[in-house]
Amino acid sequence: MEKCNWMDVLKEFPVPPEDPGAEGAIEGEISAVKVVLFDVYGTLVKPLIGDLDAQLRNKMTVESFEDTLKWYGMEPAMGEELYKRFYEKISDIHENLKKLGIKQPEVLIERIWLELLTEKEVHINVDNARRIAIYREMKANPVAPFHGAAACIKALNRKGIPIGIVSNSQFYTVPILGKALKIDPMQFFEGKYVFLSYLLGFAKPDPHFFLLAGRRLAVDGINSDEVVVIGNDWENDVLSAKKFGFQAIFFRGEGKVREYDSKVIGKGTAIAYNFEQVKRLLNIGG
Repeated sequence: MEKCNWMDVLKEFPVPPEDPGAEGAIEGEISAVKVVLFDVYGTLVKPLIGDLDAQLRNKMTVESFEDTLKWYGMEPAMGEELYKRFYEKISDIHENLKKLGIKQPEVLIERIWLELLTEKEVHINVDNARRIAIYREMKANPVAPFHGAAACIKALNRKGIPIGIVSNSQFYTVPILGKALKIDPMQFFEGKYVFLSYLLGFAKPDPHFFLLAGRRLAVDGINSDEVVVIGNDWENDVLSAKKFGFQAIFFRGEGKVREYDSKVIGKGTAIAYNFEQVKRLLNIGG
């Protein structure tokens, strides 16, 4: 196999067509904001499965392991065993970290792959582990951009409103997002307001996640109520953010029936089904 950087692996995969979002009426309202923080999976892009936690719950796509091994020049027959050990290892790490008091632990997926292959006496470096991890992710969990997501980001940028990310994620999340939305994430997202679970060691809804985000913003003189979090998970994004004073938009673009407490919807908390509605709530054009 020709040697390449792990980022080059993305070039092998086409981007699925845009998803239009869903239909429904806007509920609630958002006050003027100074910063917008986006969730990724299910919010800016529509995944086949979801983030790593969703994959862990569903334990899907043994075929993606077999395809990845074949692509990397290894024996595909190992796929089913690696598939089982992959999720077992993640669960073991989660349980061990929970014993240390971390409510919602996060793993480093490239470390998982390094350890899995070492068990098979296959020794690779971190860059190659990332190549394997991103290939497996793209095979198992392709993401489609939500229609209007990139336009919303660009409109916020033109308005001079800083944009960040609050995502349960791995190293490949932001590059995949950039590919799906056809943008350079470094150009649009403010680095100091990008909060990724794999770098933090814990994921939403761990209370430390939005505590950390709120402190980072407070250092810059921005109050939590001057920030809106946009996400598709009622607990992880909306309720977790509101506990620390953030405004929130519950994004229901996937069109799935999701339980939520209608009493929470009102000033400072809203529901949107597509990005035209998100732009309306944020009072931005473009």
